[in-house]
Amino acid sequence: MKLQSTFLILLLSFSALGQTEKPEPILGFAIELKPTEWYLKQQKLWQQVLDKDKSNAAAWYNYYRVSRNLSRTNPDEKRSKGAIDTALTEIVNEMEKHVPQSYEFNLCKWLIGGNSLENKKYLLKAIELGEGKAEHLPDAVILYEQERNLAKKAAFLQKWLDLGAYSPGLLYYNYNVLIGLEPNAILISNGDNDTYPIWLLQQRGIRKDVTLLNTSLLYLDDYRNKMFAELGLKPFEPFKKPFPITMEEYEAGEKRMRTEMLDILSQNKYKSPVYIAVTCGDLYAKENQNNFYLTGLTYQYSNTNIDNIALLRKNFELNYALDYLDKDFYFDQSIYYAKESNMNYIIPMVKLWEHYKLCGEKSKADKIKLQLLSIVKGRAEEKETADYLNQ
Repeated sequence: MKLQSTFLILLLSFSALGQTEKPEPILGFAIELKPTEWYLKQQKLWQQVLDKDKSNAAAWYNYYRVSRNLSRTNPDEKRSKGAIDTALTEIVNEMEKHVPQSYEFNLCKWLIGGNSLENKKYLLKAIELGEGKAEHLPDAVILYEQERNLAKKAAFLQKWLDLGAYSPGLLYYNYNVLIGLEPNAILISNGDNDTYPIWLLQQRGIRKDVTLLNTSLLYLDDYRNKMFAELGLKPFEPFKKPFPITMEEYEAGEKRMRTEMLDILSQNKYKSPVYIAVTCGDLYAKENQNNFYLTGLTYQYSNTNIDNIALLRKNFELNYALDYLDKDFYFDQSIYYAKESNMNYIIPMVKLWEHYKLCGEKSKADKIKLQLLSIVKGRAEEKETADYLNQ
């Protein structure tokens, strides 16, 4: 028995020596966020693959993607934006030397160009080569949204839905954003996770009456002017002269985007109500506090008073689907971002809880308190929230 045990130990030892750790596929950090240490390890492993075979297009793509993720998420990153851009461009230039006809090179060439339409040919080539792949779908959707080619945009949204490659938690969250809006609303969003899910939901037939305006896209003059024209509005020029401009001029233009633009949008020919997603941050709210009314997961912009508590009640009692908050019986690759998004429920829920307490509606106050505690469970905000609710 002792001899057999020794033999087994030796066999396992030799087996372990023969194994090499394999690198893992890298997703965009807006889809899946990993610890910095994991990204650093994967960067090293993908570099080792490339050292052996520079014709491996998939390895190049993953090496570019992990390097890009690290440049955005590593707290120890000390390089300037210019230095980071140069380093990422060098990776893509190496790809052009070794895998110039690949799907991966063409997609990275588009990405490194900052979604500039000047590089459109590379994305079109990636689309041609990437049938059945998911990596290029968000970029195709953005391209055709910029061009207002809504038929092609819808086709790529449908491909995305067919692949089933999107976060259920973010779809649930953004369903509640949409369902709480008045008919024919204009909604301003901020990033990937409050924009793509809404377009995907609209592709499924949910609240197609809502016009979604993404703040990043609105900085593009051509796109912004197209959208304003569709809404029956004159062109809006937040930056008083073409780029390059000084930092002071840029900041002034940004402020006009957050203030003047909202008032102009409210004058649209359809008389559509204007909303700002709470994910757009505090700057919009602070600079428009006299015109912003919290109605749930959005602020409604209005020059006249609105009974927003009544709208809060209506949304949370009748409109919002909230079971997913404490019954997440599904796999979600973007669970980190889904839970981050759910933190946006806290302020409107607290306000509604205070209202229920004031009105003596104990059962409703208790119900929303349980939902709040479920959202903050295990988070840094848990104790502070619990202390406030138990005072």
